[in-house]
Amino acid sequence: MNKAESGILKGIGIVMMLFHHLFVLPKDMVFIHPLVMSGDVPAVHKLAFVMSPVYLFLIISGYGYYKKFIAGDKPRRAHLISLFLKYWIILACFIMLGLLIGQYDVTELNIKTLFYNFSGYNCTINREVWFLLPFVCLCLCVNWLLNKYDCNPVSFLTLSAVTWFVASYVMSHYHFPLFIVFLLRVVYFTFPFLIGASLAKFRFFEKFDGINDSTRIMMPVMIVLLFYVRMMFSAFPQLLFCLLLAIFVRLSMRPKWLDSVMFYLGKNSTTLWFIHTFICYYLFHDIIYALKFPLLIFMVLISVSLILAYLFDMIHLYCWKKLRALCCRVRLGRGNLTI
Repeated sequence: MNKAESGILKGIGIVMMLFHHLFVLPKDMVFIHPLVMSGDVPAVHKLAFVMSPVYLFLIISGYGYYKKFIAGDKPRRAHLISLFLKYWIILACFIMLGLLIGQYDVTELNIKTLFYNFSGYNCTINREVWFLLPFVCLCLCVNWLLNKYDCNPVSFLTLSAVTWFVASYVMSHYHFPLFIVFLLRVVYFTFPFLIGASLAKFRFFEKFDGINDSTRIMMPVMIVLLFYVRMMFSAFPQLLFCLLLAIFVRLSMRPKWLDSVMFYLGKNSTTLWFIHTFICYYLFHDIIYALKFPLLIFMVLISVSLILAYLFDMIHLYCWKKLRALCCRVRLGRGNLTI
């Protein structure tokens, strides 16, 4: 799987995320006019439960990080600093906008709340970025993790599967202090991350490079069937669903225009992730759902998010260049700081 293919999967993942957040909450279903029902429930509501993309992003990340690991390319802290800088810019702008339009009360934004949100430790302003800090912590220890995995992949993958199951069980059955929940999330992410690393280590996708076109043409049918099975049988494991989805998409024959669209969305997936819930949940909920029709709601959310993503990416690029220039000056002056 090359960079373009992983970008396409990220694009599919961000589409799933936006769809999930738009239609997963029962309270929002009263605002829409669904064209298709599943029993007495809107079909989009049922489908939204299928569209949780966290495992898909972890599998893609594990695959990419392992490819870099075996190539001797060490993880760059600059990438993680840039990620947080983008998050801070977007969060700060939407907080100011929320204050201006009266959606936030300035008395609620105390130092503790702001610290928790800007650090990603406890995201109460934009709850859907809970994934950020645990993922960054996983990335910070990725060299150690992949070194241990590479020494004995089967044993380490089995151990991570056991810890993933334990972490999943205790988080769903018990209440813990915030710090313990944070640590459990890091542990919880490790197994799907290492599944992605295993796909890279054992060159899983390359084994299918010789499959014929008739098989590739059938893959979209398999994808539709996979979504149907996951929608009809909630017990079907989400991790297995995301793994099979990644495999089927990688092996499928797709039109070039669709690949281009998904790759573009994948390239902007991080910014879209940071932005979209401010639009559909926290600041402009009533405006978005006033559109009534699910497809129209979905398309407007993607369009508005992409426009804002373009603007925020320009701001982020400008700030990042300034920060790098400042660090270069400091490094030249002191010789002890690099990004």
